[in-house]
Amino acid sequence: MPIVLYANHAGWWDPLVGLLLKAAFFPNYTLFAPVDAVSLRRYKILTKVGFFGVERQTRRGVIDFFSTAEAILRKPEHLLAVTPHGRFTDARERPVQFQRGLGLLATRVKHVLFVPVAVEYAFWDQRRPEIFCRFGEATEIAADDSKGLTAWHWTAAFEQRLEGTQDALAKEVCAHDSNKFEHLLTPKT
Repeated sequence: MPIVLYANHAGWWDPLVGLLLKAAFFPNYTLFAPVDAVSLRRYKILTKVGFFGVERQTRRGVIDFFSTAEAILRKPEHLLAVTPHGRFTDARERPVQFQRGLGLLATRVKHVLFVPVAVEYAFWDQRRPEIFCRFGEATEIAADDSKGLTAWHWTAAFEQRLEGTQDALAKEVCAHDSNKFEHLLTPKT
């Protein structure tokens, strides 16, 4: 089934983190991710790996985003990665608050899995920050799940799921136990 990964927007490395997670955990999926249209014009190479431009400030841009996202999520082998805060946020910022788009998308799609992903950058033993990620409890949107439920309902539910996932990741990062994590890349020394 198609998947929506929704994550906090911890830093400018997030698109690269998405590519790593896709390669490691969803190798048979095709990744798509919205990015600011102006930024995408500067970094055109991202279009080759599934990123598409969104003009969030215009009504037409928002409409285009939803029709593109819905088309992506009609195919079971597609993965849509989004950062619903709509801005960079510190991983400890509480309460987690999204823009309404993710919740609205949940009312418009069927048979889609929504998965929270917490991302945090921390300095442990390396000269550069290490990237820590945690998947949270998924929500499957089935055929009748959205009947009578509003975008506000889904937004609040997804905010709570991501906040819980971020809290769990924060505890794991603070514990400083590398055995709690699967290492996807090992830095060169």
